[in-house]
Amino acid sequence: MGLKTNKKKAFTLQKSGFTLIEVVVTVLIFTVTLSAATHFFWSGYSTWNRTNEITDNHQSARFAVYNITKRIKKFNKDKIYLVEGGRRLFLWEGENIDYDIRLLHKDLCIGDYPYASNIENLKFSYKKIIFNENSYYLSDTNKEGERIKRIDNWDLIKVELVTRSKNSSYKLETFVSPKAELN
Repeated sequence: MGLKTNKKKAFTLQKSGFTLIEVVVTVLIFTVTLSAATHFFWSGYSTWNRTNEITDNHQSARFAVYNITKRIKKFNKDKIYLVEGGRRLFLWEGENIDYDIRLLHKDLCIGDYPYASNIENLKFSYKKIIFNENSYYLSDTNKEGERIKRIDNWDLIKVELVTRSKNSSYKLETFVSPKAELN
């Protein structure tokens, strides 16, 4: 008969998982990466939002001034009246006011309809062009304290408009010549 030997199996420790340090380092790297990506996304979003707000302000001001100047150019200067210290403009032909241009709360209204929002300030003034030998300049013909200003000695109307929102302010001003009178 032969001898039977018992073969004992030796158990060896096999690595079959992650250590605590590996898990902590992995979570830390993931957290830093996710935090950086979130900051990058939020920064881009807030920049886009701020830029969009500024663009809306500029567009609102340009649209408002365009509509005001378009209407002023249709009237002779004897049909244009500044009211309330230059804060309101009446344009009319005949018996009724055709356009009442004013600021109502923060909306620019032409007649009964709001045309632009976020308007902080709207001001009109008469200007006279004065020529010198080599140049010319604009003179202010407004007189303070008058409720209705009817001045015949003027050439242009200055329109000043300021829009404002949370992060931005935009001032736009222009000079408008009324419709030329045919003699």
